[in-house]
Amino acid sequence: MNVQRLSIRAPAGRLRIISVWRSLANSGARVYGWAVKVDAATGNECMTVDVAGCDEQSLAKLAATLGTAPLEATVTACSLLTLDGAIDEG
Repeated sequence: MNVQRLSIRAPAGRLRIISVWRSLANSGARVYGWAVKVDAATGNECMTVDVAGCDEQSLAKLAATLGTAPLEATVTACSLLTLDGAIDEG
């Protein structure tokens, strides 16, 4: 199974967590893990979301959706790892 990571970055106070979760739910993404951090020096906010079983095209579409208004965040997608049989895909 492929696990892809989305890294969503926004200026202080601009990361819209609820909008991110709505977009993930609407896309049918299977969230494998997530984290939210704030850079103490700059105040920039970052949310990483690991999505399991998502193909590259679907991930790119999701990243594009997350980068548009009202989120207006910088979104980066990357392949994280491949697990063989560790997670049931059904």
